[in-house]
Amino acid sequence: WFLFAYVNYIVLLAYSYWVPQIVTNAMQETRQPFHKIYLYGISCTRLVIPLYIYGFPDHLVNVFLGEKQFAPNYTMCLVLV
Repeated sequence: WFLFAYVNYIVLLAYSYWVPQIVTNAMQETRQPFHKIYLYGISCTRLVIPLYIYGFPDHLVNVFLGEKQFAPNYTMCLVLV
């Protein structure tokens, strides 16, 4: 894997999808663009997979690959949340 050294950066970039929306809302001075339940619901459901992979030591990626490719990285879990 030639991008394996950059997996944390790729995941962080992929899961920072709210940043462009926040910038757009700030520039347009939009008030209440999303309902809070929608915002928290979408954020929680999209974080389930990366938190599972980074937080649980015996996840399915390691089972399928047969080796410990992804060791638990609790710092990355905190950064994503």
